[in-house]
Amino acid sequence: MAGDPGAGKTIFGSTFLYNGMDQFGEKAVYVSLAETKEDFYEEMKGLGMDFEKYEKEGLFKFIDLVTVTPETVEKEIELIMSEILTFQPKRIVIDSISTFAQLLG
Repeated sequence: MAGDPGAGKTIFGSTFLYNGMDQFGEKAVYVSLAETKEDFYEEMKGLGMDFEKYEKEGLFKFIDLVTVTPETVEKEIELIMSEILTFQPKRIVIDSISTFAQLLG
């Protein structure tokens, strides 16, 4: 997802993932370049979405890339790809793709 801060990217993407897990039992991955897992879970619980529940059920993975740097971005891409190939989610959100693109130059 891309857009200005406050545009609703996180809420939109999270709702997309949550509905897939809640309504269809689909696996989901959230890749965050903006906030930690703890902050994400707390914010989403306030909106009625319990991602921790689905993580415990094996339907959800949170990948925290808040500390990624241009020097480590290649390694982090490998981590994301490995998680996707192993976990095989139906839904993936990268929040935000514009931040990721900036790291790639």
